[in-house]
Amino acid sequence: MAALLGLAMLPGLLTPIAVAAEADPLGKPKLKAPQANKVSPFTAKVNKKAAAEVAKGQRAVEADARRARADQARTVTWPMAGAATVQIPNGGSASAKPGSLPLTLAQPTPVKKGKQPKAAAALKLAVLDQKQTRRTGIEGVLLTATAPKEGGAARLGLDYSAFAAAYGGDWAGRLQLVKLPACALTTPEKKQCRTRTPLQFTNDRADEQLTAPLSFAAAPRGATQVMAVTAATKSGGGDYKATPPGRILRLGGRRFLRLLHLVLSIAGSAVRGRPQAGPVHLVRLRVSGRPHRQHQQPGLRDRRGLRPHLLLHRAQVRLL
Repeated sequence: MAALLGLAMLPGLLTPIAVAAEADPLGKPKLKAPQANKVSPFTAKVNKKAAAEVAKGQRAVEADARRARADQARTVTWPMAGAATVQIPNGGSASAKPGSLPLTLAQPTPVKKGKQPKAAAALKLAVLDQKQTRRTGIEGVLLTATAPKEGGAARLGLDYSAFAAAYGGDWAGRLQLVKLPACALTTPEKKQCRTRTPLQFTNDRADEQLTAPLSFAAAPRGATQVMAVTAATKSGGGDYKATPPGRILRLGGRRFLRLLHLVLSIAGSAVRGRPQAGPVHLVRLRVSGRPHRQHQQPGLRDRRGLRPHLLLHRAQVRLL
């Protein structure tokens, strides 16, 4: 009986069992058939205003570099002490060279409205030597103008071409005419005697001429003005005022190019032994910059809300 039951179950045990085949994980993926799409060339739009600004800055830097190279070859001659009395003509101008400094005097500039200024009959012009000039803390030229007792007005012209290349950093472009207290001639060591009051002036950089109107009140012995030709902190070539320590300079485009040109001109001038922006010699200058995205404060923006191209990271200057 057991044998018959085993024989009956044998066909079922020998029947093959159907098993589902597994998908090949390394098989070819099912992709959609390739389809051609319309492709058009991409042309980036140029910001003409920004490109023009960059080109303008580059031309200005190149012009400054050419002028700096020309100034390096020029000789510097400071005027000596001297004086001259100049009669102011009714028309044109009168010239004199007290201490070899070319000066001109002319009638005051007419005003459009109001009372016309009365012209002085003559002015006595005196130029002081460099020793007296440096005692007052002036890097430039010190001079005086004395009017007759009736007073009056005149237009002064000064040719600074003989000492235009005395310093770098566009020193000639920063020249101005300032007024000093009368005590600057007697007690120049006092702080109150070194107060500088800028006068109205015009600096013709191309002709290297300073022009300024002068006005004198009536005085029993004649009024005297003490004036100086010295440099301001900025000009069309940039701002040369000292930056407070720790301040971050946000520079981009033309401003960065001008800074780079200034740094290179200072370093080159120090090697040649000529001071750049004053009576100091640069002995070490270290400047490094970082792109905006790499700076520690990448969120900085200028007044227009634009990000600068480069941030001044570190600057170290040591002067004697």
